[in-house]
Amino acid sequence: MNILKRLTKKDLKQNKKRTIGTLIGILLSTALITVVGGMFSVLQNTLIQGTINNDGYYHVILYDLTDEDVKEVSLNKDFSHMEVVKNLGTEEDGDFGIFSESQDTFYYLKHKLIEGVYPKNNSEIIITDYYAEKKNAAIGDTINIMNHDYKVVGRVEGYSFQYTTDATNDNNMVYLTLKNPKNYKKDISELLGVSDYSKDDNNKKYGYSIHGELLNWEVFAFSDRINSMLVSLVAIIIAIILATSVFSIRNSFAISTNEKLKTYGMLSSIGATRKQIRRMVLFEGLYLGIVGIGLGLILGGFVTWILTILINYLITNANMVTDGWLLYYKFTWYPYVIAIIVGFVMIYLSTLSSSIKASRVSPIQNIRNSDNIKNPKKLKVPFYIRKIFKVGGVLSYKNLKRSKRKYRVTVISLTVSILVFIVAASFLDYGLKEVRNEYISLDYDVVVNAYNNEEIFESLDLNSLTSLAKSHVYYWVDEPYMLYDVTHITNDLSKGTSCRKLGEDYNCIGEKREYAYHNSVYYDDASFKEICKKLNIDYDKNKDKVIVLDNSIINRKEVRVSNYKKGDLITLSHLVEDDSFDVEVAAVSNKRFWGIETHYGGGMNLVMNQKYYKGKGKLKIMNIFYETKDADTLVENIEKISSDLYVSNITEQAKQMKTMILIFSIFIYGFIIVVTLIGVTSVFNTINSNMELRRREFATLKSIGMTKREFNNMILLEAVFYSFKSLFFGIILGIGGSYLVYNAFKKQMDFGYLLPTKAIIISIIFIILLVYTIMKYSISRINKENIIETIRKENV
Repeated sequence: MNILKRLTKKDLKQNKKRTIGTLIGILLSTALITVVGGMFSVLQNTLIQGTINNDGYYHVILYDLTDEDVKEVSLNKDFSHMEVVKNLGTEEDGDFGIFSESQDTFYYLKHKLIEGVYPKNNSEIIITDYYAEKKNAAIGDTINIMNHDYKVVGRVEGYSFQYTTDATNDNNMVYLTLKNPKNYKKDISELLGVSDYSKDDNNKKYGYSIHGELLNWEVFAFSDRINSMLVSLVAIIIAIILATSVFSIRNSFAISTNEKLKTYGMLSSIGATRKQIRRMVLFEGLYLGIVGIGLGLILGGFVTWILTILINYLITNANMVTDGWLLYYKFTWYPYVIAIIVGFVMIYLSTLSSSIKASRVSPIQNIRNSDNIKNPKKLKVPFYIRKIFKVGGVLSYKNLKRSKRKYRVTVISLTVSILVFIVAASFLDYGLKEVRNEYISLDYDVVVNAYNNEEIFESLDLNSLTSLAKSHVYYWVDEPYMLYDVTHITNDLSKGTSCRKLGEDYNCIGEKREYAYHNSVYYDDASFKEICKKLNIDYDKNKDKVIVLDNSIINRKEVRVSNYKKGDLITLSHLVEDDSFDVEVAAVSNKRFWGIETHYGGGMNLVMNQKYYKGKGKLKIMNIFYETKDADTLVENIEKISSDLYVSNITEQAKQMKTMILIFSIFIYGFIIVVTLIGVTSVFNTINSNMELRRREFATLKSIGMTKREFNNMILLEAVFYSFKSLFFGIILGIGGSYLVYNAFKKQMDFGYLLPTKAIIISIIFIILLVYTIMKYSISRINKENIIETIRKENV
């Protein structure tokens, strides 16, 4: 057996092209598993670290604990860390409260000190931006909260809670960190003294809240519905990876075995047993596996690290960085272990089938390699092939029919590549829909409103506000206009019943009528013009019409609630006054705009131009949305105009939303690109190897007079056969796979099944070009060889 091992090693060294091709298949498959697992680990670590950087590392908060309760909780061995914050109370209006905590706790919970210092005693205090703005307080001032004077020594990000230190109080909040987050259900339930904390139970010892976002990413503590979706999606991803890896590795060994059948036949003829030949093939797989998997692990780890750096670079240059949300690379062992196990299992299964095939064929058959070629008694060539492709086409057709096993590998490899691409593309479509539904992209940085005191806007010069930066003014009617014509409403959950007329005490005194839930939105003329541009409709023809934004989320399903179409009339009737007006539908869309990104209830958004408002009801400004590169300066300028307006700088929130969408998009696009590259490599290796195996055949045909045109026709027809046969099976299987992806996603949110049309079209174009290009490339290399030498040459 040692001789056969040495012979195997020598064969691998002498046939470098074949060995390298097989190694590349193993290497890329291992790298794919490592990269996918590694990037998933990076994403998980990023989300965990980002949450910790924003909120601190804790899993549960307990409320209203006495000092004795705190001592009791501190003895619990299930928790590794505890921070105590004293709740000193809230002002009578409920707007401002005050906490006392140590400096270590302040920083542990990630409160961000903007300026100043931390309080040294209970006579000093840190105030929030919001308090400083509303109370016109600054560092150095003395303020009174709940009859206690404090000197302001610092300013912190936040809304209503101020922070001091060293205060005494018997009302505590306790932040606890679990030793083993995986046991969070059991440990938290025992802490609260109940069997299951998630169920309604009035016997819980303490008030509490869970740091759900951290637990979600740390131990996937999602709802059963989301977990079911994740399990299904992980199963699909694993299936994609395994399908790609199995066929990449198997094809490499199958081609290698077919090429060496003559060698195995010669060894059998001089006394090598079937068992020895099987062991030779298995040893070759083990030898190549050790090298290929090792290199694949190194490549996969390196690519994961490089991708992390590249994505961080893109995010940074896109000016979308928020605190804690750059990708966080941390070595994790499980992607490498999974890649090693899957790699060796796939190599063993692949070599096992090849070794059985090599050992079962008789020595004469192996030497002649006749098992791969079938000679039917009668083989008819379709007339159109003879007519279009001439002699080359006839030879190509007969060759394909007689050598089915040899070409089946190529067709299967192409089919799997198409299947994987279509499924991955569907995963991309549904994944991005889900991400964009969860992390809504905000196209503005500052929001101004009056909090139900819209008369403030009436007392101001609107132009002084809208001229500060690019703005979008959002109007509403003081009393709503109802949509009583429900003939176009297709969903019963989008309907209600109201009175046509109301008395002074708002009791119904008139007829009850059915109406449709909707939200009437009026934008300023410039903003409406921008909406028309985004929807590709003519502003001048539609400036006085309505745009129906109709895509609602009902029972976790994205649906249209109406059947309105362009040209329909909508009648809006005032709820109180005897007033109504008709407006024509300019377009129906599912897009969302400023201020209505989250309006996914059971109704529609009717978007109209404030300039052409037809009703008698009074329009009032609800919000002004600003797009700017300098939000801080804009906020200062708005506050100079009026201190009564509520100004929200949501730059960081908008960046965080965009960052999350970008991160998920890069991950999903990266996955589909890597899978596609693996498929392309596998196809290239398969087709190129098949062409290499037929060098003598091609040289023989040229030597007996086949012209270049006839030869090209032969190659073209083979490319057509490969492409169309693989596309037929690949597209059918791909559609089935995309439906499985849809079923996985609809457990969380049902967007309706989307036929992967774009992916199918791309597959058709790409496969035809890919196959023909690879075959032409292989033939161009063969054409450079000497015909006589090629005919005489044997595979070593």
